[in-house]
Amino acid sequence: CRDDAEEFLEAFDAIYKLTADNADAVTVAETLGNGLEAFTSIPAALCAFLLNYQSFSDAVRFSVAIGNDTDTIAAMCG
Repeated sequence: CRDDAEEFLEAFDAIYKLTADNADAVTVAETLGNGLEAFTSIPAALCAFLLNYQSFSDAVRFSVAIGNDTDTIAAMCG
């Protein structure tokens, strides 16, 4: 059984790659996930922010485009 810390560390490595590649919302969702679980929603929100930090509205729109648990992901991103 994997622990939560290991899953978050892997997600942070993926976030680094996604932001370096200027990934789109679909790629973020496919890579990090977009579910209710903290180990998917927190990294997705952080990635959405980092990809759109210069514009609040763009960051929230990107979060919604990630899909699934959009209210949680967008709220954390905002």
